[in-house]
Parts: sequence; C-alpha cells; structure tokens
Amino acid sequence: MSIHSFHLLFIVLVTHTTSGYPNSSIPLEWSNICQSAINLSNVVISCHVGVDDTWDLDHFRNWSALLDNDTLVSLDVMCETGASACLPWPYRARHLDTLKIRNCINTCFFSNFHRREVLDIPDSLRVFEGYGVTEQFNVMDMLSVDLKSLPPALECGPMSLEVFIYRNTKADIIYPKSFVPKGEDEVTNNFVQTARDINKLKHVCNYRNMKVYDASQRQDSSSAGIYATFINSRFPNLTTLNYSSTEIQAFPSILLSWKGRIEKLQILDLSHNNISRFDLRGGVQSFDAPIRVINLTYNSIQTIKEAEIGSFQSSVAQVVDVRQNPLRCDCAMADFSNFLRRHPTPEDAGLSLDYEYLWDLTCVDPVSKRGKQISQFSRKALCNLDVVDVASYQAFVAVLAVVVVILVASLLLSILYRENVKLLISRSCRILCGRSPINEQNINDGRHKDESSKSTQEKL
Repeated sequence: MSIHSFHLLFIVLVTHTTSGYPNSSIPLEWSNICQSAINLSNVVISCHVGVDDTWDLDHFRNWSALLDNDTLVSLDVMCETGASACLPWPYRARHLDTLKIRNCINTCFFSNFHRREVLDIPDSLRVFEGYGVTEQFNVMDMLSVDLKSLPPALECGPMSLEVFIYRNTKADIIYPKSFVPKGEDEVTNNFVQTARDINKLKHVCNYRNMKVYDASQRQDSSSAGIYATFINSRFPNLTTLNYSSTEIQAFPSILLSWKGRIEKLQILDLSHNNISRFDLRGGVQSFDAPIRVINLTYNSIQTIKEAEIGSFQSSVAQVVDVRQNPLRCDCAMADFSNFLRRHPTPEDAGLSLDYEYLWDLTCVDPVSKRGKQISQFSRKALCNLDVVDVASYQAFVAVLAVVVVILVASLLLSILYRENVKLLISRSCRILCGRSPINEQNINDGRHKDESSKSTQEKL
C-alpha cells in the first residue's frame, strides 16, 4: 500500500469515527438535556440541566473543534434548583461566542488551572452572562494556585469580551474534614495581601472590546475587591459599570483613577448600597468625555457637606444622583441649604440642567420636617432645631430629677415619722370635715358623756 493510499484510508477512518459531531447539532452527551437551532453559520444551543444530569464544557470542546471556521455558537444553560454544571475558567472553547448560565452550581472553576494546553484554544468568547450562579470552590484547589505565577490568560480570563455580566452570584467554599479554617482576621489579611500581589503583576489585563461590566446583586463585593479588579486592568471602551446592590460601604477610590482605565465610562451604578459619603474632587480630570451619570440613589447618605457640594461642581460627572437617600435636615445640612438658596437655579450654581433635582430634595428626618424641601430652610431654621431640641431635653431631665428627689425625700420622711404622719393626716381630715382635732381631753369628755348616759338609762 502506497503512502498516498494509506493517507486516504486514514482520512476515511477518521471521518467515519467522528461523523457524529459535524453532522449533529449538539454534543452527543447533551442529547437528552439540550436542543439547538441553526441559522446559517450561527448555532444556538439551549440546555435545561436537572439534578441528575451532567453538563460539562469539555463535551462542547470536543464537538466544536470539528466545526467550520466561520461557525459561531451560543450556549444558554438553565439549571434546576440544586443542579450543577462543569464550567472551568477561563471558559475557552473553539467557536464559542456567547455563554449564558443561570442558577447553576459550578463545580469546576479551578479544574483547568493546571491544564496549560487549554490556553492554546483560541479566545473567542464575546458575551458572558451569569445569573444566580454558585461558584463551588474546594479550598485545597484554591491553595494549590500560586497567583503570582499565573499566566495572563488565567489571570485575566476572556480578553475578547464585549459584555460581562455576573449578577447575583455567590461563593461556596468546601473545606476538607481535617481542614481548620483560618480566623476572619487572617482571611482579611490574606485578601489584602492578594490585592497587593495583583498590583505587583507585570502584565496588564487589557479588555479592549468590553462595553458593559455588571457585577451587581452580590454580597461578596467590597472596596478592596473592586480595587483588585481594576488596579491591573484597563477598560478603554467601557461605558457601563454596575456595582449596585453589593453592600459596599464606601465610594471605591480606585474608580476615581480614570486615566488609562475607564476613560469612556458613561454610567457608574452604585445604587442600593451603604455609601454615606462621596468626595469626587480628587479624580483625575483626563477623559475623552465625562461620566454621564454616577448613580448613588438608595444609599445611606444623610448629610450633604462641603465635599459633596464640591463633587456636584467637579467635572468628573455630568450628574451625581443622590435621590432616595435618608437625608436629615439638621445643622449639618446648613451649608447645602445655603448653597441652594444662594443659587436658585443650576445655571447660577454652574451646574448642568440635570441637577435641577437638587432643589426638589426633601427631608426624611426629623419627622417634623419630613417631606419638606431642604432649600426652604435657612441656616437659622436648621440649627435652631438642634438648640430647641437640646434645651427641651435638658429641661425635661431637670424636671425629672427634681421629681425623683421629692419622691425619695417623701418616702424617707414617711418611714421615719410614720406615727406623726398618721396623726397629721387624721387631724387634717377632721378639720376638712368640720370636726375638732383629736386630743386626750376630747376623748375623755366623750367617754364621760357615754358613761353618764348609760347610768341615767339604768335608773329609768
């Protein structure tokens, strides 16, 4: 047999062996849980994963490796409650364009960290959306990863993303039976050190195409976590950044270092958090365009002080939205009220028309001013409220103290002189009733009268 004939035979055998993949619209292992729709060169595969089903990205990798070069695939995976999927970071598979996963327990996040051949797969993922995903981390897998030695592909993940949404997700750390978890302080220290290690990495994650980054509705976010995400990353075309409903308590200062990171940001959503102060005056003023909206609604802002007034006037954003916050109208709000009264319109204050809402902001506390516009109160009205409240409180305490002293003194006197008190009370009662005070003479006279009357009756 010639070499040419041998090659022909080999091609026939390979084609026959693998013919199930190119002729099938889904991986064979997914035949019972997935279905597909084909539109020209685009394939959409939808999967419904039950508790007893197996969904593994490796199955897709084996299948998609034989697709035509111009084919794009979208995966849409929905898990029943308690169902799991094997989705290893950094989500690489040939022809994978869009990946959406909902309500799944991901049991394989770290499984590819020691498979460097996976990094030879082209990075083609354009859209990733994860909702309600639980990342199940085995603590031993986590400890086996040396963050400082990770290649950029594992550190950065999908670099071709245009949309990254990872909403309402959480982590579930699995400890071996013999493993003793570290204390909370040690975990915090390790996290801070990890953030510093990321800051020292030589490579930079440059997400050139990303326009939307959404990490909202998560309970594991923090200013330190946001710092670790952005300190070594660049998002030159990012327009929407969402960290709403993440319970962060301070405005992430790293987001003010705009230059080179997020120069085209238009919407920064930090709503529904616990932020109480915001000072945007220190941000680098070097953008292609200012941010259109910084959304700080539904936070814990009670007072708008000088720093916040300056933030409204800075060129960081066209508008900083602080509506729906528990604003308190006391003396601390006097500077802001004075600012509004001194400048009756946004134009007079040098602000954009989007700030018209500032003059409509109303008090939430105290109750006596609830629902009234802050701009209607003068400094005297706001600060006198505090004086009256303090004076009233002091007067109440003084009166209460006097009453207590009188009651205690009365109690002591009643105990020491109870006989005299009884006599005094009896005399007072008889006087009020028109009777003479009780004395020994009255008692004897009464007794003699009774005996005389009795003697007269016996004689009769």
